[in-house]
Amino acid sequence: MRMRGAVYSLVIVSLALAAEAAEGLKLRMDAITVPPATGPLVFVVAHNTGDTLYQGQVRLAGPEGWRLTPAERPLELASGETQRLAFNVAEGRTAADNRYEFEITAWDGDQQLSRQQEIFVASAPYYRPPIDGETTAWSDAIPIEFQTEGRSTTVSTHWSRRRFSLLVAVEEDRLVPFEPGASASDPRFDAVQFAITPLEMAEEGDEQLAGRYEFLVVADPDGPGRCFHLAAPDTPEAQFLQPSPLAPREVERAQVAVWREEGVTYYACSLPFLPMRDTVRPSEGREFYFSVLVHDPDGTGIRDLGQAAGLWPSDEDRRSWSRWPGSLWPEPGPRANRVRWGFCSSLY
Repeated sequence: MRMRGAVYSLVIVSLALAAEAAEGLKLRMDAITVPPATGPLVFVVAHNTGDTLYQGQVRLAGPEGWRLTPAERPLELASGETQRLAFNVAEGRTAADNRYEFEITAWDGDQQLSRQQEIFVASAPYYRPPIDGETTAWSDAIPIEFQTEGRSTTVSTHWSRRRFSLLVAVEEDRLVPFEPGASASDPRFDAVQFAITPLEMAEEGDEQLAGRYEFLVVADPDGPGRCFHLAAPDTPEAQFLQPSPLAPREVERAQVAVWREEGVTYYACSLPFLPMRDTVRPSEGREFYFSVLVHDPDGTGIRDLGQAAGLWPSDEDRRSWSRWPGSLWPEPGPRANRVRWGFCSSLY
């Protein structure tokens, strides 16, 4: 895996969706980073849902050609405790399809749990693509593809010192644009909702505040598209859980293009970093949480990158996403906006 001067995060699509073991242990992969001092690390997340202390070992096996150290790590978890266990990537190879299969094995005496997971790089290379209704400028992004009811969604990101850029490709039968004057009884339309969350706010922030930057991108029948600001870190819970009109919240200086091509809807958006740079500073090596929801009300419903990434469901997930007029929220709702992401220097 080529990682010169880069920081990459890996997120997971679990083949078993990190099911809970009989002994009360849950396992999943979290992230891989390439900090200058340590080199690339792969993290296993373990959570004890049982009522007693868990004491055992964890082993992680990577794809063919990968070598991880140490071979295994001890694991001791009190009831309700969660730990992240680091494994060094001593050797790794880049996969052309951006898919990597790992196996986590944990054992405590005679009890053993194994999980196979397919993982992919989730990182934004440095570049400012034009938002012009074309995909050619995104060829050096690191695309992440996942399936929802047999339909494909692909997410790509870039960053520069001044802007954050996102491209989401949605395979669907038709595009329903945003209509400001639509009937209040049935205002449903297609959209892409995404959140950027500083790590420190996710871990230590006020539970009554949003703690994130959140946006909604829609097609506009009279223009290239529109982007609305749904939440800022200091937005109170009562506000982001209560739908309110979108029009007054349009993002200034956002560049948006939404178009259709061969059965795929493309949402491209570029946002200024200035309102976010105090908490998500645009620099190589910076990590943050990120996730995307695709709203396809007349097709697959909500497509959730967090679910595809293997995040565990939580009672707090409902607070992770803002409500807006026309949005549909099935039960159970989407996972949290807690997919670890990183800024890297380039694809190479």
